[in-house]
Amino acid sequence: MACRYASDRFIVLLPDTDLVEAHAVIEQVAQMVASHTPYDNHNSALGFEGVQWQCMAGRKDDDHNTLLQRLSQSLNELKAVAA
Repeated sequence: MACRYASDRFIVLLPDTDLVEAHAVIEQVAQMVASHTPYDNHNSALGFEGVQWQCMAGRKDDDHNTLLQRLSQSLNELKAVAA
């Protein structure tokens, strides 16, 4: 399942998938997204700086809030390094 999490973030849930498989799937998705040129309603090309992604496994003590917080923090750290 994929959904928008924030303005520039999407989450792809891959239940019953280990991290090796998840990395392979997300690498393919990231390549497709990076090669896509988004357009607005006036057929003008919109840009984005790149695709950053992170795979994270849930912990036994995670609920949906703690997992999303850990994932968001990790993405914030990646974004800060790329800036």
